[in-house]
Amino acid sequence: MSELNDNNAVEYPERVYDERLGWWYKKDENDIYYLDIDDDESDIPVEPVYDISPRGRAHERFIKEYRKSFYNSLLCRGELNKYLAQISDDAFKRHSLIVKQMADADPLISEELKMNDPEKWIGLMNNIRNRADEIVNAELIYV
Repeated sequence: MSELNDNNAVEYPERVYDERLGWWYKKDENDIYYLDIDDDESDIPVEPVYDISPRGRAHERFIKEYRKSFYNSLLCRGELNKYLAQISDDAFKRHSLIVKQMADADPLISEELKMNDPEKWIGLMNNIRNRADEIVNAELIYV
């Protein structure tokens, strides 16, 4: 990698490739290597952008505080956002399913009640949503 020039000084190459990371580095005028972000050849891994809901962020806070090794493992592997997006998606689907099942099972909740007494219908639906929130939190978020 390095060579001796006529003055017995070590000459380092202008660009160096890190095989482990797959990144190129280039030398500046002070002989310090910096990540070569302008190079088309370098494959800097860019983690995709995921939509993470408030439930996903709550789960992130939980694992960051109570499951530190798991959190750090995901973070170091670059899989944290993907994992949180999956938790967000799972929590949304589970919440929707629970609300639908509870609403269908409750004989008081009907389209007739929705038309005749919307305030009571909203109160009953809010009750169901709150119960569903507690179930989802217990099953997916705070575990």
